[in-house]
Amino acid sequence: MTDKKSLVKVAGLLGAAALTFSLASCSGGQSVADACNIANSTVNEATGDLQSVLSDAMSGEGDLSAAFDPITEALEEAQAEVTNEEVSSALATFTDELSAMSGTLEGYEIPDTSSIDPSDPAAMDKLEQMQAEAEEMTTKLQEQSTSLTEAGQKLQDLCSAG
Repeated sequence: MTDKKSLVKVAGLLGAAALTFSLASCSGGQSVADACNIANSTVNEATGDLQSVLSDAMSGEGDLSAAFDPITEALEEAQAEVTNEEVSSALATFTDELSAMSGTLEGYEIPDTSSIDPSDPAAMDKLEQMQAEAEEMTTKLQEQSTSLTEAGQKLQDLCSAG
């Protein structure tokens, strides 16, 4: 009789464990592939838009930091849809790196050097100051670009494996 009770208990435990597992996989188990589809389409669209937006901003037709706003918003929306923990983490890192670049550019305007008189020492000092600021900005942006590229590569690697 005890063997039958033990068997019933074990069967009950196994049944409960199987039910828990199946409910967990049905309720919130977004696959890596599904999460990557959301992340990849958003990242591809965002980076595609980024090239044209940056091109406009570099030609003086836009604010460099504001150029990132729609892209960051799209990535944050994708994060809300991605429930897979691995992909969500990688996407969050990518979004954070892009936001950092935007923060670096906040308030920065490409200086207009067309009216600088090369014979005026004060104007030339101002030009040298602008060049030094631009070099600092470029160095920081190169570092951030490297981090952004690495974050994008991690996301791509995760999605290629999944």
